[in-house]
Amino acid sequence: MESILKASSQSTGVATRISDFLLRLFKGNPVACTVTGFVALVLYDQFKHRRYTRGMAGPRWTVPFIGGIIHMVQDPYEFWDQQKSWSQSRHGISWNSLVGKMILFLTDTDQIRHVLMKNDEDHFTTQLHPSAKDILGDTNIAFMTGPMHKRLRSSFLDLFTRKALTVYVQAQDRIVRTWLATLKDSSSPQEMRDVMRMANLETSQTVFAGPYLGSKEEREAFSQAYLDMTEGFLAIPVCLPGTGVWRARKGRKHVVKVLTKAAEEAMNNYKNDVAPVCLMDFWVRSVDTANKQAEANGEPPLEFSTYERMAEVMMDFLFASQDATSAALTWVLALMADHPDVYQKVREESLAVRGSDLSKPIDGEVIEQLVYTRNVIKELLRYRPVAPMLIEEAVSEQEIPGKCPFKAPKGAWVTCSLVAACENGFTEGSKFDPDRWGKERNEGSKHAKNWLPFGAGPHACPGREYAQNQLTTFLALMSTTYNLKRTHTSNSHKIKYLPTLYPHDCLMQFEPLVAH
Repeated sequence: MESILKASSQSTGVATRISDFLLRLFKGNPVACTVTGFVALVLYDQFKHRRYTRGMAGPRWTVPFIGGIIHMVQDPYEFWDQQKSWSQSRHGISWNSLVGKMILFLTDTDQIRHVLMKNDEDHFTTQLHPSAKDILGDTNIAFMTGPMHKRLRSSFLDLFTRKALTVYVQAQDRIVRTWLATLKDSSSPQEMRDVMRMANLETSQTVFAGPYLGSKEEREAFSQAYLDMTEGFLAIPVCLPGTGVWRARKGRKHVVKVLTKAAEEAMNNYKNDVAPVCLMDFWVRSVDTANKQAEANGEPPLEFSTYERMAEVMMDFLFASQDATSAALTWVLALMADHPDVYQKVREESLAVRGSDLSKPIDGEVIEQLVYTRNVIKELLRYRPVAPMLIEEAVSEQEIPGKCPFKAPKGAWVTCSLVAACENGFTEGSKFDPDRWGKERNEGSKHAKNWLPFGAGPHACPGREYAQNQLTTFLALMSTTYNLKRTHTSNSHKIKYLPTLYPHDCLMQFEPLVAH
């Protein structure tokens, strides 16, 4: 196969020669020159990317200056799914243009991993959204690279130890049971997307910030500020008073203010030997340990050790867990209702492992024994990775090696499809099949490099075990509490981009089980 690296700049040269000819032809005529200039700009816009995209799948032409932005805004899932189809049909890469920005869409796992592993100040930087820095702040961990980022990531290790995860599971179990009890009177189908979102919001806040969010009214204000942040990512990317992005930025400031106070209270509890009950408690311990080590080495205190910076990190955890886990919880409902045979196996395993006393809280030991249930969650995350892609901007012209190598120009957005990666290699990768993770088929080990629902490289999700534990706990408890019934519509087979992936609809009814 001829490498895309050999693509020439012939098309760009043709566009330049045509525009020069038109300018000479209409020299001295202001109107004609204006029209000619506009035509030249249109031609340049159409041909400027051809040097890099010859041989790639993509649109035959793009709307001048705005590219595919209208299609993306109107139906983002369809837009990105089209890019995925183009890419999979030819060399594992496709291209497009969004408001002048060149988009390169990757579906080849090796190339995706190469890009994600090269996240640093010299190669690629993470791009979340045009308004991401307004909403999350310039110092957000998503935008960090280099030694500072490595030190911060190292401090996360103590947050997800077996001891810490056991504390979190206890809170997850308690909240899930309380929430499940509210569903027993569901006599008519109920859309579950927002229900799961609010249930997960309570779980995240309790596990991460525990008792530090204040009274009921203060927690409600905190929740609203946080929801304003998430809504900002679905708003027009303009930060002016009254806009969604402006409200999101205001919400972030409120969230950080509350969490700054929480960090100080958690540190005081730590110094008074109060046992940890949430992630914030483990975080202040980790930061204190890191600072003592820095002092012993004759180094200054770590930059992220102030209460405000600690609050910003805690906000990052809340933000990263909220929409992704809410979407995954919604998929648990939809897929278990659509696959009653799988749901029955989950129930049978839970009854066998948890025994006759189903009121006993699930802990880390129980989760380890729920092998099939955990496999169902792994398959769910493979089949419907809720974060469909990661976008990296090329700091300079980058050569991407692989079966079909190519060059990404400076400023290009290299979009890594986690959906495609999670399909690659697996038998019938577009099919939901938890049995692929069993010992007999062992596809999880055979194709481990393709299982990328949590990303890879310096910015891979540090809370992957936490997220899987929450989903496993929810599924295990639900399986011994309710039978599920999903009402299907003409849109139920579709997927909604919000910007994590949700079922287009999830209309559910819950039938309480007879006590065992």
